[in-house]
Amino acid sequence: MTTKKYLDFVISKLEEVKKTQITKIEKASDLIVESCIRDGRFYIFGSGHSHMIAEELYIRAGGLAYVKAILPPELMLHEMPNKSTHLERMDGYAKSMLELHKVDSNDTLMVISNSGRNSVPVEMCLHAKEIGANVIALTSLKHTMEVSSRHKSGKNIYQIADVVIDNWVV
Repeated sequence: MTTKKYLDFVISKLEEVKKTQITKIEKASDLIVESCIRDGRFYIFGSGHSHMIAEELYIRAGGLAYVKAILPPELMLHEMPNKSTHLERMDGYAKSMLELHKVDSNDTLMVISNSGRNSVPVEMCLHAKEIGANVIALTSLKHTMEVSSRHKSGKNIYQIADVVIDNWVV
């Protein structure tokens, strides 16, 4: 693929996001504002490669200081890829992370997962909903709708979240 073709492809994906996701992004921002008004917090979570997107929102110069990250290093690839993959598929891990970070009903949690199928991201959504927090999912709808859940609930994150933002990744 030539550089021009690649850039045209990227621009076409951004155009799709622009056409289809603005309302969802605005709804997600409304949930974050509601949490702020209620003295809640805006948490972000991503594991594997998705943690990089979460990091982009966290502690950025000139960014929203209100963002709190749930980024356990053992779920990131830099320590040991096989370890991250194994842990991301474990039941019970997410609930512990939410408890450690004291996520509650005033908060909004964004879960970033391209496939949206592994146990930890699914549990992040399920447990956050159980405690009454708002949940935003950032995922690839094309990808996640083509794969089955690895969580015992049989759900992927798009089936749980209050707002689902499609990243248009194929």
